[in-house]
Amino acid sequence: MAKRSELKEGMYVRMNPELDPNSYWSRLIAGRYLYLYKVAEEPDDAGIWSPCVGSVLYWPVGYMKSVDNEDMILISEAEQERIKYILQHKHEFGELFRTGRKLERAIEALDDYLRENCEEHVDLWDVMDAEDLADKVRWAMSDEAEGDEIGEVVSEAVEMWGEIEKLLGELDRLEDKYVRGWVRRQGPAGREEVVVTETPGYRLLNQIIADFAALRENWTEELGSGYPFSEDLDELIVRLVMWRDSVRGTGLKAGRGLPCGS
Repeated sequence: MAKRSELKEGMYVRMNPELDPNSYWSRLIAGRYLYLYKVAEEPDDAGIWSPCVGSVLYWPVGYMKSVDNEDMILISEAEQERIKYILQHKHEFGELFRTGRKLERAIEALDDYLRENCEEHVDLWDVMDAEDLADKVRWAMSDEAEGDEIGEVVSEAVEMWGEIEKLLGELDRLEDKYVRGWVRRQGPAGREEVVVTETPGYRLLNQIIADFAALRENWTEELGSGYPFSEDLDELIVRLVMWRDSVRGTGLKAGRGLPCGS
């Protein structure tokens, strides 16, 4: 739990990945990073307090939500800086942002479907799991629809929700790979100093990465997102990024790094 006195506007926190059916039940918020726009002003020992306001990060889209500080987890400065870096260098993290965009489309599609079929609006941000969603849909349709129609809508909604949960799991994996895992690999020195010198070798590799990323975007536009070698190209860019980061602050010396004369 994060205390209100520990929070400040403009910082990132992580929402607790563990849900509580009595107080904290939004599956779409659980485990996600949150950018704080407004911190509740009540002191830590207040008996009653207001929610904080922040943007739930879905790479790159953000959803503005009111959230309780008790459901937040503080993250390190290095983790915060890593999030900012990724948002400023989207071309290096294609699979993360593609997953975020897929989630955005999946959430919008299910929300539109429920608006079309339920007399009462079902708020997806208040849904905990598939069973909870099914119950909410049945209640929302109970006054105006027959049992067979309700069953069809519930079945379709639960199937669409299942796709959202799969994508949320994939987003968890990618955040652990590119954010939390990266911070762990830096060790104490990396956590103390995030901003480092960019050497000529670093800048050269950075340009190569940008060129490959632009090529990937062009191929995606022409061939679609599922062209046969898309994953190989993503893996190449990831390896180039790791190589680039390994020479940051050290330069490219003879015998290591790029081949001489290349």
